[in-house]
Amino acid sequence: MLSTRIRKPCDKWDIVSCPSCKALLWNAEATGVQPNRDAKQFSLCCQRGRVRLPPVREPPSPLLELLETPKFRSHIRVANSLLAFTSMGAQIDHSVTGTPGPFTFRVHGQIIHRIGSMLPDDGNDPEYLQLYIFDTDNELENRKRSFTKGSSQLAVDDTVILQLIEMLDINNHLAKTFRHARDRSWRLFAFPIHYNQPNVVKLPVHLPGDHVMVFDESADLSKVVYRENIDRSMLTAFFEACDTYEEARELTY
Repeated sequence: MLSTRIRKPCDKWDIVSCPSCKALLWNAEATGVQPNRDAKQFSLCCQRGRVRLPPVREPPSPLLELLETPKFRSHIRVANSLLAFTSMGAQIDHSVTGTPGPFTFRVHGQIIHRIGSMLPDDGNDPEYLQLYIFDTDNELENRKRSFTKGSSQLAVDDTVILQLIEMLDINNHLAKTFRHARDRSWRLFAFPIHYNQPNVVKLPVHLPGDHVMVFDESADLSKVVYRENIDRSMLTAFFEACDTYEEARELTY
């Protein structure tokens, strides 16, 4: 008796999961050679399991909670652009933009990231990485004005923007680098704040063992990490002063 095996109908645009890395792909993206018809294999994501990437880390708070809210997800591109370090650079072909039919964006050559200068030119508003360094007392308004080109109306709430800025300052090594450049630039460029009375010093806040270190690039790193007072910073010194001197407890930072 002959039996025939009935194959289930397959839509090439069905979204399926790669059995190796769990990436989501279309059925049509499966490889041509399938050792097992019931389990499709994919090479676009992980080369059929040959490439193994570390698991995606859980985002820090408050981003973790914000990603669960539909309102934030609908404006996530706005939030991402507000906090960007660089701008995109490319030779854009404008002959196909604004034409009838589906939207088309075409570039020639290589796409680059423009990081620009540390400080804006005279008369210009700060943008991108400059927002982490220049006039950070008005950072929120500067970011909104840079994104909207003059207006300050945004779909993302001000409180959310401030929370995301603080999150990056704590968790992102690039944000820490630019904040460190901000603190050093006040001294390098001798801004008038150094001649005001009383003197104002911004206290760099960090997690335990996560403070900024300065050392010569030619130094032996094995000796640098074991040098005396390696764990001390301006912040820990302030805490020690508060323990020792009563007048220090009256200072604000």
